[in-house]
Amino acid sequence: MTFSEKLSELQRESGLTDEELARALKVTVITVRRWKGGKLPNVPNAVALAEHFGVSLNALGLFEEQK
Repeated sequence: MTFSEKLSELQRESGLTDEELARALKVTVITVRRWKGGKLPNVPNAVALAEHFGVSLNALGLFEEQK
């Protein structure tokens, strides 16, 4: 599962709108929508997302196994 898919799933499960998530993370709604569109967050935002949802960075789908 990609980062954007996992983010959308976590957001859906938590019942947060894009606006609510953006406010909680102190980013713009555009930033949240870019993440959901496939852009990866920077490290501080990735950590904030993981902490907000109570998951690891790995669980966010940010790291893929190298083949």
